Amino acid sequence: MSKGLLFTYILTMVGIVFGVLNPFVGLCSYICLAIINPTSLWFFSVPDKFFGIAGYSFLVGISMLIGWLFAGFGKWNFGQKAGLVITLLVFNFFWMYISAAANGVLSLGASHQLIQYVKLYLAFFLGMTIINNIRQLKTLIWVIILSEGYVAYDLNNSYMEGFNRITEIGFAGMDNNFFVLTMVINAVLAFYTGLYDPKLWRKGIAFFIAALNAHVIFFSMSRGGMLSLLISGIAIVWFIPKKPSYIAFMILAVCAALYMAGPSVRTRFASTFVDSKERDASSQGRLKSWKNCLAVMRDNPVFGVGLRQWLPYTRSHHGMAIEAHSMWMQASAEQGVPGILSLLGTFGLTILYLMRVANERTPTSDPFIHTTAQMALCALIGFCIGAQFVSVFALEISYYTVMLGCIALKFQNEYEIHNQYTPQLMTEEVYYRYE
Repeated sequence: MSKGLLFTYILTMVGIVFGVLNPFVGLCSYICLAIINPTSLWFFSVPDKFFGIAGYSFLVGISMLIGWLFAGFGKWNFGQKAGLVITLLVFNFFWMYISAAANGVLSLGASHQLIQYVKLYLAFFLGMTIINNIRQLKTLIWVIILSEGYVAYDLNNSYMEGFNRITEIGFAGMDNNFFVLTMVINAVLAFYTGLYDPKLWRKGIAFFIAALNAHVIFFSMSRGGMLSLLISGIAIVWFIPKKPSYIAFMILAVCAALYMAGPSVRTRFASTFVDSKERDASSQGRLKSWKNCLAVMRDNPVFGVGLRQWLPYTRSHHGMAIEAHSMWMQASAEQGVPGILSLLGTFGLTILYLMRVANERTPTSDPFIHTTAQMALCALIGFCIGAQFVSVFALEISYYTVMLGCIALKFQNEYEIHNQYTPQLMTEEVYYRYE
């Protein structure tokens, strides 16, 4: 039995058995399985089903939902800000269904996509309702970091052995442009964890994973991924406290990134900003596709053309057999104005609300709430930029990052209600006393 198969079986059994007793354990197992995708990572040894019964994530998901039921479905006191984000998230899901039904395409790929969102949203709500302390929050973040980190480690190994798997065949059905957004988000989560974790050995692991993620982005040759990483890095510089040790780590990270990005990577990234006459066919096709999406939204502003229908639509109407190469543009064309506004609102409001919590002069119950807000904020900023250049569907880690941000907002809301705190920044004197 291979190590990958053994790990998959053990993780699945832990999730099945302990998920009923403690849905948080089931959630951690479920998220780990969703990220590493054993049947893709170890395709040569892991069968599609657990002992021929059903999928690994499916069985763990059933177990954790039973545990969630026994726990009374957790606590639903999200607070006004997190509650509004979640409301937009739910509205977006129902609008995807409505637009698909209105266009008569529920049986043409839309139903499969909706099922993916159902599984993702169930994990989202379970996490929001059962994570009620900082220890659970830290554990979940480490589960995400280590899971994505192992995938990055495996892809780096493959690259060093001479096979660039991510550019040749992709991962778990995602091409290089799609997949690298997971690496961008995890690089930010890992870097922030390494920055703030008090244990030296954990710092080392977190920074190593961040470096692995960054290297995957570079050898993926995805210009959108590189730009997304750059924007996330700028956001980190903006939001981290300007302490000498933090600045030193940031300088080291920049130097490491420049070292890993060889001449071919820098040339590839520089081609993003060339004159319109020098753009390659990929860039020209992307811009034309965006214009077509805007035209479709103008002509079909309410329902769009239906979920997952842009590809057949643009093939028949424009002779272009490509996705829109933009999550935002494709959502506009497929879901209409209500769909794109609710999707933008989900990510945009999360970023907006986290800005105050990310400020370390904002009083809170635990400094790690600032850390969570900062890492989620910077990761989502990078993701939103990168998503403009690739059609992304139900990307788990992006929604898990929204969940982390909403949990930080929930904890902050609980603190402010308990202390009858009027939101305002501390004075310099109070700030240093808090530190």
